[in-house]
Formats: sequence, C-alpha cells, structure tokens
Amino acid sequence: MSTSRPRSATRRHLNWSLTMRATEATWPSLRRNCRRNHSLLRGTHLVALVCWRIVMVVGVWWACGEG
Repeated sequence: MSTSRPRSATRRHLNWSLTMRATEATWPSLRRNCRRNHSLLRGTHLVALVCWRIVMVVGVWWACGEG
C-alpha cells in the first residue's frame, strides 16, 4: 500500500492550510484594532509585518523543501 505523499507531509500541509485560514479569518479584526490604536501600535505593527514576511518566506521554503 503506497500512497502518493508521505503521511507527515500531508499533515503538515493540513496544518499550514488551517493556519492560513485562521489568519485570514482574524486579519480584518487585527487591522481594525491597529487602526483604532494607531499611535500606540505603529511600531508594533511594523515589527509584526517584518515577522509575518519572515514566517511566510520560511513557510514557503519549508513547504517546497518537503516536496
């Protein structure tokens, strides 16, 4: 019984898609909060954007490396 993908890769892909879905669901409320507390969160928002870029790059690189 051979499958086309290893089980761990399928599980990681599922976790990745669930994470992306959760992020898309929470993103509008995050943006609304940032707009409401803009002066307070300006620096934090920039740091979060940089961290998000790093996470995306590492996630894509890791997912491509799995295949």
